[in-house]
Amino acid sequence: MDRRTVLILTLLAAGISSISLALLWPESDEERITTMLHELADAIGFSEPIENPVFYGSALANRLEDYLTEQVKVDVHDVQARVPKDRGQMAMAAAVALARYGSLDVTLSDVEVQMQDDGAKASARARVIANQGGEMRSETRRVQFVISKEGGDFKVSSVQAEGPE
Repeated sequence: MDRRTVLILTLLAAGISSISLALLWPESDEERITTMLHELADAIGFSEPIENPVFYGSALANRLEDYLTEQVKVDVHDVQARVPKDRGQMAMAAAVALARYGSLDVTLSDVEVQMQDDGAKASARARVIANQGGEMRSETRRVQFVISKEGGDFKVSSVQAEGPE
């Protein structure tokens, strides 16, 4: 083989190795948590009015099971009511509160994760867009998360949302 063929084969092998390594390299814990938080934001949103809050609350509780611990502390700056800590009861309360909206979209940005021995803390900017009575409302809030590790999976154990920016 001439030098040119050897060089091309070497570059080709290096390229294939690099692509394989990138595809097979496991996600870091920070990346897993960031992905989980984005999925949680998607799970909260809905595109059609909630016609039956009990049914929706039950479905929401099932969706949140992958993202929230069984007992989760939720603190929203301008919500005066006590939010239940039990994930299922919290989902039912959320369904009743969200029934006044025709749709809700939650997106996270500027997610920062700090790993700790027993889990992590994360902060993000949450943008919420809601259809309330045909009028679109939008607000952005800073949100703090406490994340626990349960059986190898990360789950949110506490959420604190500040007032609108």
